[in-house]
Amino acid sequence: MKKRTKIIIVSLITIALIVGMSIYIYSTTKDDSSQLEQNDIVENSVSEDVNNSENDTKNQIEENITEENVIEENTVNENTVIENNSTSPEQQIVGKEEEETEKEIKDNQANASEKLKITEKKAIELVKKSWGEDDSIYCVVANKDDNNYYISVNDSSTTSVLAWYTVDINTGNVSEN
Repeated sequence: MKKRTKIIIVSLITIALIVGMSIYIYSTTKDDSSQLEQNDIVENSVSEDVNNSENDTKNQIEENITEENVIEENTVNENTVIENNSTSPEQQIVGKEEEETEKEIKDNQANASEKLKITEKKAIELVKKSWGEDDSIYCVVANKDDNNYYISVNDSSTTSVLAWYTVDINTGNVSEN
């Protein structure tokens, strides 16, 4: 083959490759853009469905509240009492014993929570006394184990832990770890 023929064949193959690659790239970008359009359509329809369901839920809640207010309303007409027939879970207490038991449980929970706060404050005060007076720190109860409180002393400006203390609340012993 002549040199000129070889150059023409190589040029035609190169042009064919360029055209083929251009068609391939065009088709893949077209598919991507149509897929993006489909995703936008799906996202819009999903957000519309979510908004519609939220509005429906709000309307149902408002209707339920209105219905409950109408049902639970007690009326008195000329010595005739129409009693409330609907009962909520809070109204299902049968007798005084159950009512007293429930009250004791709530009181015990409140007392336990208050005692915990008081002992935590006491532990923090013991650590601050051991550390010394310093306005640039604050203390945090990190953990509680039986009667031991694990407290970190933190720098107020950087929030980094400066020291760890263990406080035995029963004995009042404070030890730096």
